[in-house]
Amino acid sequence: MPTPQNQHPQTLGERPPRRRTPSHYLNRAENDPLFEVSYCHVLGSAVADPSTPTALDRWRASFAIFPRLDYRIVVLGFIVAPGGRSRWLTDEEICAGAADTLAKGRPLATVGTVTPWSARP
Repeated sequence: MPTPQNQHPQTLGERPPRRRTPSHYLNRAENDPLFEVSYCHVLGSAVADPSTPTALDRWRASFAIFPRLDYRIVVLGFIVAPGGRSRWLTDEEICAGAADTLAKGRPLATVGTVTPWSARP
């Protein structure tokens, strides 16, 4: 029997694996004193734009309503190579930076650099 479109390829009648949303974990963290949640929020370099100095504060404030949430921010910057040429981060650099932030327990980290702003690729 062919699988209808937009159905999971498992046997009909089986339920697909349950996907949990971030709000599920946030709610559980608020209601279960033994449940700990770390959230690593990866943001683009635009939050470091000198013309919007309060961008990071706005993000922090939006998550402050979850006092039991271990909220971390990783700002993605860029790399300035010798000779002044800039490039964006690779996927590997982004992953390593986020993992390092979680492992070291830092509340805020920048992967690469965000200054000078004029050197963005």
